Amino acid sequence: MFGRFRRRTPPAPQATEVAATMLAPEVEVHVVGTSQYQPALRRAVEQWSAEHYAAPGRRIEGSAFLVREPTNRHDPEAVQVYLGGIGPAGYLSRDDARGYQPRLQRLAREGKLAACEALIIGGREAGHNYGMIVYLPDPGGD
Repeated sequence: MFGRFRRRTPPAPQATEVAATMLAPEVEVHVVGTSQYQPALRRAVEQWSAEHYAAPGRRIEGSAFLVREPTNRHDPEAVQVYLGGIGPAGYLSRDDARGYQPRLQRLAREGKLAACEALIIGGREAGHNYGMIVYLPDPGGD
């Protein structure tokens, strides 16, 4: 009787479909904070390599979503770079996040997320971290 506790597994989050708008790839933007998201980047490399028949350790192409974080306690204008089906991979820098806020807010009012082309770089040898670049429209174009 004692010592027999049944662990309750919380229900899995329900997937929701959200419309996404693919942004035009005009400028290269480096994602910051990727050192904190290496497991997610490794999973993306494995997944994207399998999908595109590319060898890990090369420049691996895929796509990402830009997710506003108005409740972020460090920066209410933070923009997270999120890999669908994998999880967060980093953030836009503070300056970049501020530059893209008007466009992201407009899409949010329309009930849409921003999607963009993404590139994972580095990680060629054991012990080297992956980095990430996203391709976005010129922020001054809004």
